[in-house]
Amino acid sequence: NKVNTQQALGFDLDGNAGAAMFSGTTARTITMALTDPRQIAASSHAPVGGSISLDGTNADALSSIATTAGSPDEMYQILVNGLGVAVQASNQGVTSMTSVVANADAQRESNSGVNLDEEMTNLLAYQRAYEAAGRMMSAVDSALDTLINRTGLVGR
Repeated sequence: NKVNTQQALGFDLDGNAGAAMFSGTTARTITMALTDPRQIAASSHAPVGGSISLDGTNADALSSIATTAGSPDEMYQILVNGLGVAVQASNQGVTSMTSVVANADAQRESNSGVNLDEEMTNLLAYQRAYEAAGRMMSAVDSALDTLINRTGLVGR
């Protein structure tokens, strides 16, 4: 609307008042209405005595629309910056959540994992304890055998 309004204030190369540059009202329906570059109303002064004006002041006014507050360029820049910040925050969130998940997995594995060296050491300790208990039983059996079977044979 701003461009069309400024375009209407100027005159094209043929000396005609500026026609609308864009048609449509939404991003989906907007199209370029001008078909010839000669229709761009670059001059702010009407033709005098059949000669066209080539001052270009209306073209300067058209170009300054891009730098005014609320211009399409400013709105696009705000959109891109906001999108960039949102993407960066999302990426940082993914990175931190990935780290949290990795730490949780490592903690879970350390709590539930089996250390083969430790288990082998324990198995050997249990085996030695079993052997020692077997020897103890053999010693007790031998002592009982001596007490029961050889006691009282002195007088016979």
